[in-house]
Amino acid sequence: MNCFWRLSSTAISDADEGRYGVAASEMLRSHSLLVATYAGRPEYWNLKPPLGYWMQELAYVGFGPTVFALRLPSALCAMALIALTLWVCQRWYGRRHALLAGLILTCCFGFIAHHGARNGDLDSALSLIVLGTVIQIPRLAQSARSRLLWAGLLALGFLLKSFAVLPVVLFTALYLAWSGDWRRSRWRDWLPALALLAGIIGAWVLARYRVDGSMYFVDRMMREDLLQRSTQVIDPGTSKPWGYLEVLLDRFAPWPLFILAAALLRKRWHAPQRCASRLVLLWALVPLVTFSLARTHHHWYLDPSYPAWSILAAGALLELLALSAGGRRVALSSLLVLAVLFCEGRILIRIGLKDRRPPNQVFLMSLQDHALIPASQTIEVAFPLSYSERFILEVVDGYHLVAGDQRRTVPTASIPPAVAMPPAVTAPPAVSAPHGSSVLLLRRRQLEGVPADRFGSAVLVANGSYFVLKGIDLNSLGAAQRLAPVP
Repeated sequence: MNCFWRLSSTAISDADEGRYGVAASEMLRSHSLLVATYAGRPEYWNLKPPLGYWMQELAYVGFGPTVFALRLPSALCAMALIALTLWVCQRWYGRRHALLAGLILTCCFGFIAHHGARNGDLDSALSLIVLGTVIQIPRLAQSARSRLLWAGLLALGFLLKSFAVLPVVLFTALYLAWSGDWRRSRWRDWLPALALLAGIIGAWVLARYRVDGSMYFVDRMMREDLLQRSTQVIDPGTSKPWGYLEVLLDRFAPWPLFILAAALLRKRWHAPQRCASRLVLLWALVPLVTFSLARTHHHWYLDPSYPAWSILAAGALLELLALSAGGRRVALSSLLVLAVLFCEGRILIRIGLKDRRPPNQVFLMSLQDHALIPASQTIEVAFPLSYSERFILEVVDGYHLVAGDQRRTVPTASIPPAVAMPPAVTAPPAVSAPHGSSVLLLRRRQLEGVPADRFGSAVLVANGSYFVLKGIDLNSLGAAQRLAPVP
């Protein structure tokens, strides 16, 4: 229910989600395997390899270009992640611990909500890949198969979210040093795994270079996605040293308080669980520390560590229950039930109330229902489209768009000619319909001061946010200079 209830009917995020949806659709229509485009131009805002787009394209092929298809990969990855967390936690700690950890993760607001299991973003898939690598870590020193699986999964993580997999490399190295496992293998044992990792990533780099004719995309990915995000605030938001602690206290509430209480009352781990506990601690703490040191902060950077925090919270609760007796155990059990109900209620309120689709998105998605605006119609847009608006009009509704410059795109002049439009990419059709049959979309506030009688019967449909006019050229309104600007 938390993953799929109203999955296709909640608001479309006007951030990464809408842009991913457009880029995946354009890649599918242009049969471009490597180069993503947005509004027909190469995508240099989202500097990510193509694995996430491939997943969304596959969903489009199976279910059509819909909101449900956009979000389906994330929801399925979230379900698989919960199942895998149950399995690995039972293997390491036992059944009670596993059931409690799975319940906490299922009701985790940060894991389910924005950028998580219910959005067309890539963080849910990355979390699943990270858990797959974590499972291999305890056997890296003894098993060549585990080393190959670890390297292969790490390469898939890179093809999905590029340098977001670096914390995995770091806590893997720290675990091998802390456990002493690094002494049980020779450096030569790692050569096949490192060759697999380098081969997969190198093959993508080479393919991208051949398509672009230069290293422009890879170079920008290195500079912007790694170096600048680490040293500068390149996205809107705040950057505070304790920012991710606030994220945990908010989006993982109230479980950090139970972890803290258990840590204060009992600090020693049981011997049979020592190796697993070290790994879980590193899995939880290394991303928290590394992302806190970076300058660009986003709460979803912690998503791959929520299974680790859920396992720690479950262990803390069992420790507290073991230390309690009689009335205190009953009180603690009641508090646990209330905490789960609080988490679940918070998720249901978010899905059922706060994430309701706004009227402007409902209106745009209803344009297909009007016989005067059939699918494949060309719509001229007199304002810069947001990501969600373009996703609805271009992908869901299937219209061809002629629009103003999109915000946060790369000016053509700043792109080297060799990579301005790779030969493998074909821009989606965006040619105006014949004179008299085009449709013009304006924001209502753009028409302030324009007399209503200028439109006459040209108004096809309107609501509180938009006007849709037929057979009207912007200049023919006689008031082009008086249209209110839309930032």
